[in-house]
Amino acid sequence: MRFRVPGTTTNLGHGFDCFGIALSTANTVTVSPDQTSDDAALAAMLENCRKQCADAWQVSLPPISISIEGDVPIARGMGSSSTIYAACIGAYQKIAGQELDLGGIIRQGNKLEGHPDNICAAVLGGFTIVAQVAGRLQWQRFDMPEQLQAVISIPNFEVKTDEARKVLPDSFTKAEGITAIQRCSMISAALVGKRLDLLRGLFDDAWHEQYRGELNPGLQICREAADQAGAVATFLSGSGSCILSLCTKGKRDDVAEALENAYGDIAEVRKVEFDNNGIEQIA
Repeated sequence: MRFRVPGTTTNLGHGFDCFGIALSTANTVTVSPDQTSDDAALAAMLENCRKQCADAWQVSLPPISISIEGDVPIARGMGSSSTIYAACIGAYQKIAGQELDLGGIIRQGNKLEGHPDNICAAVLGGFTIVAQVAGRLQWQRFDMPEQLQAVISIPNFEVKTDEARKVLPDSFTKAEGITAIQRCSMISAALVGKRLDLLRGLFDDAWHEQYRGELNPGLQICREAADQAGAVATFLSGSGSCILSLCTKGKRDDVAEALENAYGDIAEVRKVEFDNNGIEQIA
């Protein structure tokens, strides 16, 4: 079986573990009968996925192996692990005799990843909002506005999610909480209502980004360069190290050129679209 799964950008500044957007940058994951893997980390992911699905569905499931083709960079805040989990859970649904159940992929993927924002956007596509409500995961999905595009700055270094979470405090101030609530409300309203004129300034001052600054030293450099070139907003993609700049059509080339000239540790500046399709089984 083969699945195309889009990469993602999450948090969007203030929507920590809540907001996600699917990107045209994607992986194609081919699932095959078990073979010995030399990649211990990948083998552990696949085994955890098998056990999680088998326990959840109370069935016996065989080991699998995968091959990955695509352009979602690893440990860069673009949801590479979610592309793997989504494809493998989808494959196990088929092996177990089930139909492809997008909600089931999201729920099992959340249990494996520990946070639902990447897996939700990867599976559903578009702009997604996800939350725990009364012990259950709930989500909403909306198409991304056609006028909005993106530029991704991909640095030369990785930032692993568990390391980025370790630098965060256990609490934040009331003022930070109020700002996060206000900005999340406005960001979601502007994206859903396609009011792109309201987006400027809404992504700045995210509480978690100030603590992750040492791990992502290029954020402020990229933000200033992109703003001067006409970007709508610039923020960490997930926990980094990628930095995403939102642009309206007609501004993306200028923003990409500015970013290429601004940040010395950038390995690649990539112009991307948004993906409104989500996971697709292609074979």
